[in-house]
Amino acid sequence: EDDDGAPSPILAADHLARVVLGAEPRVVTQLAERVLAPLDEVSEAKRAVLEETLLAWLTHWGQRAPIAAELGVHPQTVGYRVGRLRELFGEALEDPDARFDLEIVLRARRDGVG
Repeated sequence: EDDDGAPSPILAADHLARVVLGAEPRVVTQLAERVLAPLDEVSEAKRAVLEETLLAWLTHWGQRAPIAAELGVHPQTVGYRVGRLRELFGEALEDPDARFDLEIVLRARRDGVG
């Protein structure tokens, strides 16, 4: 908000990655189908929780305390969920390119793209 309480303008230049992703939601959907395929074997409810946990894990570089705070869960719960993610995704969680793809997809989905 500016000084008179009116909403401040949002500049596309400050959000170019979101603009690009929003311009091609089909590409995001295709990438999501590929990189999130390991989650196909879990229920929709568990999938949502694991996707949320995975994005927090990527965002906070695996640090349990900030992940737990963001998700509103105990750090041991984070450890359990990350263990399950490691079972499902295996080596992909250690691959920088795979992590990049996962983060792009999860952020886009969080923002309603794809």
